[in-house]
Amino acid sequence: YPEDDCSPMQYLQNEQKIFIRSRTRLYISVGDTLSLLNSFLREEQNLLAIISESGMGKSALIANWLSKVINERNLRTVFFFAFNGKDKKHCDNVLDYLIKEICNCYQLPMPNTFTESDMTFSQAFVNILHSIPDNKPLLIVIDGINQILGEEDPQLLNWLPWVLPRHI
Repeated sequence: YPEDDCSPMQYLQNEQKIFIRSRTRLYISVGDTLSLLNSFLREEQNLLAIISESGMGKSALIANWLSKVINERNLRTVFFFAFNGKDKKHCDNVLDYLIKEICNCYQLPMPNTFTESDMTFSQAFVNILHSIPDNKPLLIVIDGINQILGEEDPQLLNWLPWVLPRHI
C-alpha cells in the first residue's frame, strides 16, 4: 500500500491488485481451463459463469487467466474480486467501483452524482456500458458474486443488467 494517504478508490484498486497477485504466485492449471476461458473471448456469447464449490480455486483460476489476458491482449479489462467473506459488499459499492474504473479506462465523464438525480447505480452502469464505442471492447470480471448483497434478494442478481452490448 502506498505510504501517502490514498482515496477510498485508490485503496480499493490496490486491494484488488494485491488480491490478484496473491492468487498468481503459484498456480497449477488443471486441464485446459485457461484455454477454455480464452475461447470464451472468441465466442459470440458475452456472459460466462464459473460455478463450483467454495475453495475449489475459482478465484485463482480467474486471477491467473485475467493476468494473462491483461498482459497478452489489447483488451480493456475491469475487474472486481469480492474476496472478503466476512464483510459482504453492497451492489451499489461494486457498481460505483466498476463505473469509475470504466470511466477511467475510456476517459468517459463520470455520471451525475446520484444525490442530484433519481438514477440508480444499476441504471448508471447500463448507461456507461452503452456509451462504450463498439470498436473498443471491454471485459468485465466479477468474482465472488455470491458475496455481493443485492437490492432485494441477493440471489436474484437484479442489480446486474440482463442484456449487455455485444462488445462487452
